[in-house]
Amino acid sequence: MNNTSDTKFMLFVSNDGATSDDDTSASLSSLADPSFAMLPAWFSAGQTVAILKKLNRRFAVFQQSDRQLAIASREALSAAPPLRQALAVASASEIFLSADSSHEAALATMNRLKVDRLLVQQGALTVGVLTRAAVETAMLPMVSFQIAVRSKAPRARTQSLAA
Repeated sequence: MNNTSDTKFMLFVSNDGATSDDDTSASLSSLADPSFAMLPAWFSAGQTVAILKKLNRRFAVFQQSDRQLAIASREALSAAPPLRQALAVASASEIFLSADSSHEAALATMNRLKVDRLLVQQGALTVGVLTRAAVETAMLPMVSFQIAVRSKAPRARTQSLAA
């Protein structure tokens, strides 16, 4: 008895309309995580983590000078000794992405600076933290593929035993 069945699966991965160049400004600012808190640079890692948890925020942004900011994730701050200055855990950034930047420009800037996150500004207002993972996920092209699975019923094996 030989049963063969073909099962086809279709998987569609959408990048939520970010394929056109006209929509990249809106989608880049929407990719930026608004879950951050601006905090004083002299806070300790322990104080910063407590505040981020209370406010339910993922990132802390510290102002070092007029134009230079530093970013730290709650995970990185949690791993640091509680009395360590939070600014020592944060990565400094003088580079800001404009909300109307393209995905490609954002990823190229991250690659050039060798960082995993950058701040996104709309005018003079910081609107969020853009992570490498968010940009790479948004840049996935529309993918569709087909997987054919063939299953066969096992054949009965006969074996003669010679005595």
